[in-house]
Amino acid sequence: MTRLVVCYLSVLTSLLMLVSTAKLDHPYHNQTIDQKEDVHSCSKCTKVINYQHCCGEEYFKNRLSDDTKTLTHCYRQVTGKDVVTTEEFHNKIRCIYQCIGQTLKYIDREGYLIADQYIKFLKEKLSAVKYPEYFQNKVIKDIIERIKIATENNDISIQKCTECKPAGYLSDLGLARVFIINCPEDLMKDKDICKIMQKRIKEQDHCLP
Repeated sequence: MTRLVVCYLSVLTSLLMLVSTAKLDHPYHNQTIDQKEDVHSCSKCTKVINYQHCCGEEYFKNRLSDDTKTLTHCYRQVTGKDVVTTEEFHNKIRCIYQCIGQTLKYIDREGYLIADQYIKFLKEKLSAVKYPEYFQNKVIKDIIERIKIATENNDISIQKCTECKPAGYLSDLGLARVFIINCPEDLMKDKDICKIMQKRIKEQDHCLP
């Protein structure tokens, strides 16, 4: 498993908490969901994001398998480096995901979402892992609305973190939160934990992504 893949997976499972680049592990692995850590450099929220207890694991595994080359290309383009480090990945993460969206044709040159292209892309990815259509529709509607609001508000914390716009970042990593919130009981992997996380996320819905 390459360092870049590990960085990607660590972000998905702990959402911007620093992890080891040498293995798929992180220092919060055995901690409870009550503990608080920085989820990104500009704000502090409760660590509740782990889609593996709810929905989304199949999507992200499939996405990573399909788009590793794009991730590698964008890391090099944004950082100018071939050697992957966790610190560099986190520092440039929003610009890396803006590049990914632009490469996959659903983010425009200015960093704004091209909604119809993104919906087409997302439907294809969600259908590939055989999520029910009603769930797909809820996920798509929710993430589009979140991206729209974040873009319109041009959140202050994002401005302080990076020059890149939020659409690319939210269109990928923002899905973890959306999968959890919209996960129906019949798709939950661990119903008790998932319901707790749904409650916590709704209470802290200002947190990013």
